[in-house]
Amino acid sequence: MNDLEMSSGYLLVLANLVKLQKFMSLSGLKATPPSETTDYHSSLDHIYVSNLSARTGVIETFWSDHKAVWISV
Repeated sequence: MNDLEMSSGYLLVLANLVKLQKFMSLSGLKATPPSETTDYHSSLDHIYVSNLSARTGVIETFWSDHKAVWISV
């Protein structure tokens, strides 16, 4: 895969993410946690909530580059 193909793929993923976030927002849902969920400073793992009193967070893991995501309602 060349640089142009990688850039195109990244832009497509980004465009789809924006569409998903807009759809969820229009549905009254909020993506949480807003913090990074991987060791590479990205936020890939979301929980969508309508109850803003729900608490969420991330916990470090030793077995993956993804952090564990938790929710308390």
